[in-house]
Amino acid sequence: MLTNKKVILSVIFVFLALYSISCNPTSSIPVEVESITAEPLQQVLKTTMGDFLINSSRLVEEVNGQTSQAGEKFLLVILSDPNGENLVPGEFLLEDFQKMIQDSNGQIYVSGEGDFQIISTMAGWVDDEFALGFRVPVVDSYTLSWLGNSPVLLNITVE
Repeated sequence: MLTNKKVILSVIFVFLALYSISCNPTSSIPVEVESITAEPLQQVLKTTMGDFLINSSRLVEEVNGQTSQAGEKFLLVILSDPNGENLVPGEFLLEDFQKMIQDSNGQIYVSGEGDFQIISTMAGWVDDEFALGFRVPVVDSYTLSWLGNSPVLLNITVE
């Protein structure tokens, strides 16, 4: 009986020794972890007119001759085709896009700090880019909500 206890204790001791070894790091040499800074992923929006890619978003004080009021700016959400190519005037029908926005019944909007929701007040070409425009108060962040898509936190640049 004493021999059985010794065998059992020996097995337990070996088991505990192996367990404690497996919990220790295999090397005491510090490991360097490379930090990767990735660009934000471009968000694809699924719409009734097909897919659009959000290429960028920016705040501006003036767009196509219109100037923003004090305490606000124009938020431009630049849309392209799913490959990142600019939409082409004449091939892309602005009237159809505006009808799609109207038909959403306010379900396409931006929101931000202060719990505001603002629907788009403009859409069209700014230089050679197609922009969906919003007149917004200046806050730290904006989220685009688009019917049938997850909300998108916009990566804003200020001009």
